[in-house]
Amino acid sequence: MPAAPQFEPPAGVHRKSNSTGWVVGIILLCCLGFVVICCGGGALLVNFGMGIIAVEVQDQLAETEEFREHIGPIESFEPNWTRTASEASSDDEMFVYDVQGEQGSGYVIVKQHTGDDGMEVVEEAELVLTDGTRVPIDMAR
Repeated sequence: MPAAPQFEPPAGVHRKSNSTGWVVGIILLCCLGFVVICCGGGALLVNFGMGIIAVEVQDQLAETEEFREHIGPIESFEPNWTRTASEASSDDEMFVYDVQGEQGSGYVIVKQHTGDDGMEVVEEAELVLTDGTRVPIDMAR
C-alpha cells in the first residue's frame, strides 16, 4: 500500500506558533490572581478587625440607658462602611454601625479610640432610629 500523501504548505507560508499567546495568557492570569488575593485578603483582614472592634463598641453601648430603652437587647451590630464614609468623613475616629434589637433598629454614629490597654473606648455616640429620631448617648454613666 502506498503511503498517504502529506499536505505541505505552499512555499513561503509558515505555520505560526501559538506558544506566545499561551505565555502571555498565563502571565496575565497570574497577575490577576495576585491582585485578587492581595485585595481580597486585605479586605477580609479589615472586615475581621472591624468585627472585633464592633463587639467591643457594642458591649459598651448595650449598657447605656438609651440603648436599653430604644433598641433593647442587641440582635445585630455591624459596621456600615457607606455611612461611615458619608457621616464621618472629616474624622478618622468616627464610625457608623447598623444596629437592630428586640425593640427597635437604626444606626449609631460613634467617636471611638483605642485606649492604653488596647481596647476600644467610646467617647461619644448618637443613635439614629429608623424614623429619623436622633438620640444622644450619654457615655459618662
